[in-house]
Amino acid sequence: METPRIDTQFDSQKISYHPAWLKRWLDNPFSTPPIYIEISPIGLCNHRCTFCAKEVMGYPDRSIPKERLIGFIRELAWLRSQDPDGLGVRSLMHAGEGEPTLYKDLAEVIAETARCGIESALTTNATGLTEKFLDPALPHLSWIKASVNAGKKETYTKIHKAGPNHWDTIWRNLGKAVEMRTKFGYSCEIGCQTVLLVNDTLDLDGTVVPANWHEAIDLAKKAKETGLDHVVIKPYGQNPYSLGTMQRYGDMKYTGFLKEFEKMDGELQKLNDANFKVVFRWNTILSYEKPKREYEKCLATPMSWAYLQSDGMIISCAAHNSNPDFDLGNITDKTFKEIWWGERRRQHIEFMKNFDISACRKNCRMHFVNEALWDLETKRQSGPENVQETFQPDSLPKNVNFI
Repeated sequence: METPRIDTQFDSQKISYHPAWLKRWLDNPFSTPPIYIEISPIGLCNHRCTFCAKEVMGYPDRSIPKERLIGFIRELAWLRSQDPDGLGVRSLMHAGEGEPTLYKDLAEVIAETARCGIESALTTNATGLTEKFLDPALPHLSWIKASVNAGKKETYTKIHKAGPNHWDTIWRNLGKAVEMRTKFGYSCEIGCQTVLLVNDTLDLDGTVVPANWHEAIDLAKKAKETGLDHVVIKPYGQNPYSLGTMQRYGDMKYTGFLKEFEKMDGELQKLNDANFKVVFRWNTILSYEKPKREYEKCLATPMSWAYLQSDGMIISCAAHNSNPDFDLGNITDKTFKEIWWGERRRQHIEFMKNFDISACRKNCRMHFVNEALWDLETKRQSGPENVQETFQPDSLPKNVNFI
C-alpha cells in the first residue's frame, strides 16, 4: 500500500509544540508540571460498550465533590501563574471510567475552568448533550468528541449495549449542539469517533456482537448530514487488565484488512470538503500492528500528563488506573502541589525507569508523545549539541494543548 496520510491534529503528538516544557523536562524531569489532565468526574455510565477499556473498574457509583473539583482546577491555574516559565496545566479533558455528562455539575465545572484560563474538552457518548447542559457548557468547550461505534442503529445498540432510543437521541443532541454553535458563534469543534472492530465476537452472556468496520462510510455520511466537523476512525487498543475485552477482542488483527481499509478510505475521503473531514488514523493503525514499540521506556509518565479518577485519586497513567503502583495521591486529602511534587511521585519516576512497557496498552494516549520524547532523549545522549531546544513551526496545529 502507498504511504498513508498523517493528520497532525488527530494522529500524531503535540508535545513538540511546547519547547519550554521540553527544556525543563530535559534539565529536571521531576520539576515539570503536566500539560494535560484527563478527568473522570463520575464512575457511572449508561452504556456498556463491548470494547470499553474501563470496564475493569466496574462503573462505580461515585463522583468527585463539586467543591473539591473546582478547588483542584483553581489550584492548577494558581500553580501555573507561579511557575517561573509559565508552565502548568493548559487543558483538561472530561472522559474517564464513566459517562461525564452524568455528573450533574459538569457544565458549572467547565465554565469555571474557562475562567481559570484552562481549556476544556469532552469525550462523551452524547446521550447527555441536552440543551440544558449545552447552554452553559458549549461556550467554554474547545471540542466535543462523541463516541459512536457503528454506522447503523442495530449495530450501534449491540456494541454500546445502549437503550433502544439512544441512536436517535445522540444524533438529535449532536445536531442541536451544531445548531447552537452556529447560532451563537461558538468556536467549539464537534466531531465523533469510532473504534474499528473487524471481528464478530461473543459477549460474556453469549450474544453475538457484530463487527462495525464496514459501517464507517455510513457513520461518516450521518456525521456530515448532522453538521459535524469531522469523524475519526481509529483502531482498538487492548487494556491488559480487562479480561472481558481480552476475551472479546484480544486476538483482533488488522493486517488482513489493510487493502479493504485503503479502498474504504478512498471512498471516505470523497466526503471531505471545507466544512467536514474524515480522519482515518493510519498512523495509529499501522503502529498497532508493529511487533514492538520504537521506544524502550515510557518517558511521558509521570511527566506530561495525569489522570484524575472519580474517587479523587491522581494516577500517573490512565491505562494503569486499576494498578495501585500508579497511584500518586488523592485530592480529597492532599493538594495537587503536594501530590505532584511529593516523595511518592519522585519514587514513581524511578519506578518507571525499570517498568516493562511490554505490559502496557498498545497505542496508549501517550504513545506518540513517547516516540517524540525518546527521540529527544536519544539525541541528547549522543551529544547535547544535537538537541533542538526550540521548535518553531510555521503554524500550530489546532488544540495544541491537548497533547
